[in-house]
Amino acid sequence: MIPVYTWRLYDATYKLSLLSKRQENTSKLIQRARLWIEIGNVRALTGKPGFVPHIIVRNAGHMPAGKVSWIFGKPHFTTDNDWNPQDPEGESRGNVTLAPGAAMKQGGPPFGLPDDAPDAAYLYIWGCVSNHDGFEPGRFTQFSHRYNMELMHRDVEKTGSPAFPEEAYRYNRYYNDAS
Repeated sequence: MIPVYTWRLYDATYKLSLLSKRQENTSKLIQRARLWIEIGNVRALTGKPGFVPHIIVRNAGHMPAGKVSWIFGKPHFTTDNDWNPQDPEGESRGNVTLAPGAAMKQGGPPFGLPDDAPDAAYLYIWGCVSNHDGFEPGRFTQFSHRYNMELMHRDVEKTGSPAFPEEAYRYNRYYNDAS
């Protein structure tokens, strides 16, 4: 009789350990930090020619996002409205902790308009944001935003004003991914 009760106790303990592990994994999935990259527009530099791209990094999760860093790819001008970027090269910047529900605006490297950028072209601002999600390091969110150059406010150069109206930009169908 004792071996039967011992077996039942072992079986119940084993099943509880499996349930506990599943609840832990579900809790991590629900509670972790989740970064969302919003379009922050492109602004003209103040007092000098050129523009700077902006993104808004928002923590939509329930845990602080630690070691948040970002890297921008080189702004890409093309007539292709279906451009698919590759991973950006270079060093990421930043080492920020972002509280749940908080957002921060970050600027990329300044750039000028190339002489050969046709008016009907698109500008792609793209890159990657990485972070520690509260449980695991190495999480990333890739972003790619497309701007219609035809709708660009070209008279804002040197004013610090936004270069594009809201209807001129959108999320690109490619390279918007997360881990």
